[in-house]
Amino acid sequence: MMKEQQVPNNVKVVDVEMKQFVLHKEDAIYVEVLNEVVGSGRIRLPELDVLNGGLGAIKEDLEMLKRDDLAGRKLVVTWNS
Repeated sequence: MMKEQQVPNNVKVVDVEMKQFVLHKEDAIYVEVLNEVVGSGRIRLPELDVLNGGLGAIKEDLEMLKRDDLAGRKLVVTWNS
């Protein structure tokens, strides 16, 4: 995720280690390198396209996927209880 992107208050962003690489000690270098290139900005994570509306927004999201309208963005649907 880009540092300048705004994240809605009800969305929590966390770093998640890649399980397969962590399970195999010989693959640990991949975790180190990937974390370094993402942290340095050499690899950019997709922008978030936040849609409000909970389940009601899912239909719109699916239509966007079908039309290939995302241009590399990741869809996030907010859920307000």
